[in-house]
Amino acid sequence: MSLRAHLTDADVMQIMRAFRNSTLTSLELTGPGAALHLSRRRSTRAFADELIVAPYVGIFTPHPDIILGASVAPGDLLGHIRSIGQTVDLRAGSPGHLVEISVPSGRFVEFGQTLFTLRLSPQAQGAAA
Repeated sequence: MSLRAHLTDADVMQIMRAFRNSTLTSLELTGPGAALHLSRRRSTRAFADELIVAPYVGIFTPHPDIILGASVAPGDLLGHIRSIGQTVDLRAGSPGHLVEISVPSGRFVEFGQTLFTLRLSPQAQGAAA
């Protein structure tokens, strides 16, 4: 069987997210009939990202105004998780820009699953240092 037969699109996206969040500069997976090559340029500018994870299991719904690249401030509503008749608000903890929405609306999420990636603003990076 080929590498492609073993990896779904979701698997490839998960590998790409893990690579993006790692310190690796390159990754190569090969198999009969397919190959996946990931690499990144080294940057002199370091970015700090904050992962916003599910505090509960349930159905995830992002706020309708939240789109990639959106600027957020601490306390801004990012979405909700609906679980056992309750709705839990998801709010930004730091200022920054939304660089990834990891889960589509209406999907079931597990505790600790990454929902959003927030690229922290320089002020928030300085405060975290």
